[in-house]
Amino acid sequence: MRTIRILLPALAAACLLSHCTNLQSETGLYDVQLRRSAKVSASGFWLEGDPSRYGNVKRGTVYIAPLDVSRIQADEPEAAALLQKKMEEYMQESITNALATINKEMNCRWTITPKPQGATLCIKLAVVSFTPQHSAARWLGAIGSFFSPVPGTGNIVEHLTTGRIVVEATARDGRTNKLLMAFKDHNHRNPRFYEKDAYTSEGVALTNLKEWANGMGRLLIAGSTALRKGTSVEKMLEEESFLHSVERRVFED
Repeated sequence: MRTIRILLPALAAACLLSHCTNLQSETGLYDVQLRRSAKVSASGFWLEGDPSRYGNVKRGTVYIAPLDVSRIQADEPEAAALLQKKMEEYMQESITNALATINKEMNCRWTITPKPQGATLCIKLAVVSFTPQHSAARWLGAIGSFFSPVPGTGNIVEHLTTGRIVVEATARDGRTNKLLMAFKDHNHRNPRFYEKDAYTSEGVALTNLKEWANGMGRLLIAGSTALRKGTSVEKMLEEESFLHSVERRVFED
């Protein structure tokens, strides 16, 4: 029993670390080499070196493409439809709020456009992979972990029952198609045992999609702030904690 108690936490850690993400694009959204940073909370990211010419654009439009769910459509048609619908809501809210902040601070007029033609900035996100959450098993695991004498039981249960989602995203110049930003990330935050999203098949995916949508809004604000202060966008991302500013990510790279 003593040996088991020692080995199980190590097994849990190994399981968590096994969720590392391949940084190459699997959807064809980008062809650059992403890199990692301890200060930018994403599996990998890439930024265009000099976006300063966008600082003088006082009027612009942002096109948000529908979430690309083609890679999971055949296996999970209902989940794919739900994720696409909810991500549209999350992105509309996040980018609308971000543009309102930018317009006020920069004295400009940026809006969201429903058409990609002529857009100043085009944002695209794609689901690389999706694993539904085992809702019933998580309920049982949550209860059982409280009574287990073995350390690390809760982590193992969470790992085995929690769903998983991986996404890629890009932002491009809408007129030239020049790549300005790319990132790839996986389970950024898992819902806690007391949150309702912890017990639905798509709960983990929806929790993370909302995180990424909010992160895209913060990215736009960080970019405009960097231009106003004459600093690098990457420095602003590091200061603003690009994707998540409160909780540590559950699955570390």
